[in-house]
Amino acid sequence: MGSVPVNGPVVLEFALYDAPTLGTQIWGPETISVTAAAGTFSAMLGQTDPLDPAMLSGGDAYLEVSIGGSVLGRTRFGSAPYSLRSANGVPSGMIAFFPGTSCPPDWSEYSPGRGRYFVGLPSSGNAEATVGTALAGQENRTQQISHRPSSGGVLGATLRISANATPVDGANGRFINRVETGLQAVSYIHTHNLPNSQLASAEVAPFVQLLACQRL
Repeated sequence: MGSVPVNGPVVLEFALYDAPTLGTQIWGPETISVTAAAGTFSAMLGQTDPLDPAMLSGGDAYLEVSIGGSVLGRTRFGSAPYSLRSANGVPSGMIAFFPGTSCPPDWSEYSPGRGRYFVGLPSSGNAEATVGTALAGQENRTQQISHRPSSGGVLGATLRISANATPVDGANGRFINRVETGLQAVSYIHTHNLPNSQLASAEVAPFVQLLACQRL
């Protein structure tokens, strides 16, 4: 006390104000017993009177310390106390995932995220746009790619040759033409049969279901 540094146990009283002098008390007072060493001490505020991050949203805050009814002065809150606000006051609109079936206080369910994967927004993309049908609960959906001919599994090509053409290999449909009088055009259809459809499938990637919530 006075000009002599204090050593040993001391009972201090803490309070928060919205101004360096006078002003309105926004928290406290809270009484804490500390042990001083050469006039220095540390104290954990909010143990009996919790600190609400909302009280730090109005601008600067000033901590007043008293000992034995004597006010030692006020100190402006620095970055360390304001980390309380950054830890609990995440930006409005932020989306996060939580276990369970309900969102924490000050969060609401982000319903567009139900049953959907999240991807980064590409250049010139539309934010929050959705594509495809959402998954049902624990749905193990497979993706199928199908290639189907347009006419019953047959691809057709028409070759025109002259009448009386001599087949070189009838089984393979290869012909040569002989030049004669009175030729007339006839059609030869070469067909290639395909299976009715060709399918390729793959199992869906393993996933865990979490609740998507958005900060209010």
